[in-house]
Amino acid sequence: MQTNAHGTERNSDTDSDEIAPEAAPVRGIGTLEIREPRQFCGIVRARTIHVADVLDAHGIICDCLILDNGTLQCFADLHAHRISGNGCIRINGALECDSLDLTGDLETHGEIICSGTLNINGSLINTRRVTADTIILNGACKGRELDGRNLDIRPLNSNMFARFGMNRFDAGIEVVQINANQLKAQGLRCQSLKANKALLRNDSHVQSAICDAALGTDRTSSVVLVGGDCRRVHLKTA
Repeated sequence: MQTNAHGTERNSDTDSDEIAPEAAPVRGIGTLEIREPRQFCGIVRARTIHVADVLDAHGIICDCLILDNGTLQCFADLHAHRISGNGCIRINGALECDSLDLTGDLETHGEIICSGTLNINGSLINTRRVTADTIILNGACKGRELDGRNLDIRPLNSNMFARFGMNRFDAGIEVVQINANQLKAQGLRCQSLKANKALLRNDSHVQSAICDAALGTDRTSSVVLVGGDCRRVHLKTA
């Protein structure tokens, strides 16, 4: 007998470390607790899904998704009213929710649509478009397009990341295009920005910006091309 990484004994001659796929419940269930690695070959439907270990699913439909230092891999689309907790979410398809409050990693290869607030402390990787009423990001970001009414994005600055090899949280903020009513950004790298009002601080650099009301930059930030009838504001470095 041997002991695997989760502290359970297994027979080395007959068992493997692979998770045996399960059929997803035909009908939705109340609460699905994930406290050991599980893999579902269909769409998982539940009112509440609590992930405290590893969950692999083809797709997910739920009211509430809670991560408790868990890892979620969704191979298609994920639909949830509320997503919260800490851990890692990887989605090959699209993500649709009413609100998201996550400490950790969010990586999607499809579009993200959030009708409320998208709040991430950690890292965000998206190859399509992120749309939300409010986007709050503290950490690293690599994306194609951020679209929202209010955006507040800034890097996480801590020596702890380099010390413990957590380089993904210190990878910077790189976005191809941003569309917002109001933007507050620090440490941003962006090719195209359209906003009513934008405030850029702490080594933020934009190639092209169109602002209707105001564009503010501190002495460490720059905008190469400026369009629109905006008022230029010189900000103090934070």
